[in-house]
Amino acid sequence: VVPLRLTIFILSRMFGFHRQSPRIEQYKLILLDFSRVVIVFSAAAVVSMIPTSYLYHAIRGQSHIKSYAVFNLVEIVNLLLTSQGLDFVDHLICKINQRWSQPRNLAVDIFSTFVYTIIHSILLYIHLIAYNAALNTDNSSLMVLLL
Repeated sequence: VVPLRLTIFILSRMFGFHRQSPRIEQYKLILLDFSRVVIVFSAAAVVSMIPTSYLYHAIRGQSHIKSYAVFNLVEIVNLLLTSQGLDFVDHLICKINQRWSQPRNLAVDIFSTFVYTIIHSILLYIHLIAYNAALNTDNSSLMVLLL
């Protein structure tokens, strides 16, 4: 919905399909949508540069105890980052909705949310690769660790 709403707004501004001047609330909504789209696509571009095969073989080469520790560590850090991410996004929404927000402060908030998104995406990527390594192992004891 967010990319579609942003595209409609940009096309209506480019080709003059708007009937009336948008209110300040609509500009705030568009700014929030634009910041979300930029954050998600640029974080996806950064995460796509991670060498998957290197991570897969590094995780698969670990012993079962280390793999168990990796699974537990990733789960705990995922929960911590999720709660921190909600705070980042809420703070970004509040900054955009403020009336006298300065662009420099808004840029810092967008950048901090972008850094958080990259870190959390990399963690989830490692989690996915660890599950894949556990599923492709010959030993069934690692599968028991997953359950």
